[in-house]
Amino acid sequence: MLTGRLRTHVLLGGVALAALLAWAALTLAPTRAAEPPAPPAVKPFTVALLPDPQGYTEFYPKRFTQQTQWLVDHRRERNIVFVSMLGDIVQNFSKRKNEWRAATQAMNLLHKDGDPAKEVLIPYGMAIGNHDYDRKQWIRGTKKANIVLGAKTWLKHFGPIRFRDKGFGWYGGDDLGFRHEGAVGVGLNTYQYFRGGGRTFLHICLELGGPEGGIAWIESLLAMEKHRQMPTIISTHAYMDGAGTKLSKDRMWRRDVGNTGQAIWERLFSKHRQIFMVVCGHTGIQQYLVEKNAFGQDVHTIMVCYTAKRIPGDKHRNGAGWMNLLEFQPAQKRIHFRTYSPTLDKWATNRGGEPKTAYPPNAYDDNGKLKPGKQSDFYIDFDLLGRFPLPRPARSASPASRAAG
Repeated sequence: MLTGRLRTHVLLGGVALAALLAWAALTLAPTRAAEPPAPPAVKPFTVALLPDPQGYTEFYPKRFTQQTQWLVDHRRERNIVFVSMLGDIVQNFSKRKNEWRAATQAMNLLHKDGDPAKEVLIPYGMAIGNHDYDRKQWIRGTKKANIVLGAKTWLKHFGPIRFRDKGFGWYGGDDLGFRHEGAVGVGLNTYQYFRGGGRTFLHICLELGGPEGGIAWIESLLAMEKHRQMPTIISTHAYMDGAGTKLSKDRMWRRDVGNTGQAIWERLFSKHRQIFMVVCGHTGIQQYLVEKNAFGQDVHTIMVCYTAKRIPGDKHRNGAGWMNLLEFQPAQKRIHFRTYSPTLDKWATNRGGEPKTAYPPNAYDDNGKLKPGKQSDFYIDFDLLGRFPLPRPARSASPASRAAG
């Protein structure tokens, strides 16, 4: 028969043994790796394109300010995270100060209080167009080909001085001072950042015609460790026409220092995994093309230029206020491309519109089939989450590994 004291020792020993066995079961039994958490829902976000505003700044400046003001007014509703101005912001080179004044006033609306020294309401990038240089020059012995010279006026209004040292975290930088084969960058190639879908995007503006120095500078930019996995969009003024054909040097006005559109594709756009989209203006009305890069991935090219359009009563062609909204819909693995005019307060449809002089053309052929690349409203297959996955969070150590350490 156990005495009271001995019975107490036995009971306490049993409790201690049970606790020891429970601890061993938790720490020594094999553990399963925790399942990665399901990715959070990613809401849609929008990138806006402002193609060739030259007709507005020359004759109808109010239409350009209507575009930028509309984007600001609807930035929260449509989650507009970035604006790309595709070049030809003026028509008459450096000749007319009123055009540059109108261009500046419209772009300033993207800043708080319309003040370019203050932070932006929507980050933006600006690609220089052939009409934005100081002057053009006919090549001796030709009647069609021409080149453009000088960019002092552009640099005064929209060069690095507008963005540097202002505390703009979204402005990445430019090629000012970059040296390549004797050429020195003056700030016509720039890059910006914006956020969308839980990711940071890289946006690059390539100088007209893709000169050697511009290509070399972008190559160095894309090789940076922080940019190697970053989804990247390139904006350049001239690259592809309305038939989906890449342009020659002459058609880009850069016979002297440029590359052909095909050479730019082969030497730059197709060589880098992170480039998934190229946008341009300059010629044609609308065109969309998808090609495979060197890694078998899609590169989406969009060309938009509405300068041939005019509203009844207009004395001059100008663009009728059309601009483009690219709504990224990550959950649906697509981008919704749409065309809107604040001037007309209309969304363009693939059936065109009346009067035909004001609306993008009917995108259907005589048999009722959509013409490839000609639509004003369409979807682009694009799996943002699959192509640019976010890094998985580090797994926490298991109890066993913590005990062993």
